[in-house]
Amino acid sequence: MSKRYSQEFKDRAVRMLVDRLAGDGSCSQWQAVNEIAPKLGIANESLRRWYERHLVETGVRQGLTREEHEEVRRLQREKYS
Repeated sequence: MSKRYSQEFKDRAVRMLVDRLAGDGSCSQWQAVNEIAPKLGIANESLRRWYERHLVETGVRQGLTREEHEEVRRLQREKYS
């Protein structure tokens, strides 16, 4: 069963993870996700994916931003319509 979370909830969860990683240099991403996700009642993988998306959106990691992904989808729909 898929749950939908608001963008505000996702942003807050990612901020918590970012703060945890910044506050303790010895804490790995895996440890921080395993600590925070259960407190929020979400799956570890969900928080990990939101964090990875955050890294792309902020330019820390390469990949398509949300807007770029939407544009590709729009162009594909036009091409195959």
